[in-house]
Amino acid sequence: MNSLFESNQFEIIKRTISEGIAISFINGLLLRNEPRVLNGKIVPLPLKNFDDLEISYGWLRMKNTYFSPVAKEFLKYLKKQIEVGDY
Repeated sequence: MNSLFESNQFEIIKRTISEGIAISFINGLLLRNEPRVLNGKIVPLPLKNFDDLEISYGWLRMKNTYFSPVAKEFLKYLKKQIEVGDY
């Protein structure tokens, strides 16, 4: 496959998809509640035979620093969402 365009800017990727200029493989979590999905400008298509895909998640912080209480609560929330598959 030839790639004619690459970007790590998610907003640019979504814009080019919604304008019909590009296609992409995107984690469904990133499209949750996306207005362009809700209004039909971006149409997610599930991949067949991809149920066994394993996705790793991780958290980073600087050495000798700690997560704030708010960050800890956010991590707890994320862990819960991942466990129940609500993404």
